[in-house]
Amino acid sequence: MKVSELKIGMLIRPKDDYVWFPIEGPEDSTYKWCYVRKLYLSSPISDVCATYLGTRKEMNLASEDSQWSNRFILVAGEIYSVDPSAWPNILAVD
Repeated sequence: MKVSELKIGMLIRPKDDYVWFPIEGPEDSTYKWCYVRKLYLSSPISDVCATYLGTRKEMNLASEDSQWSNRFILVAGEIYSVDPSAWPNILAVD
């Protein structure tokens, strides 16, 4: 998926055989981080749909809230900033 195709409120999901995975970030980070990887890895967050929430600017967040990523999703009831390299493995839900 291209980030230019994202719309706030859009449902997205990992590609087949991929799942959302948490990333350990700095303790002072406001939001959790996640990326998308093959299912064979352990401790996934979820393989279900997520809701795209928008960019840091669209959500009126300070850059300190997540210096590592600019785009946020809601998955499994939690807000995550998404690893920029994950977007090619994410699809829009029709």
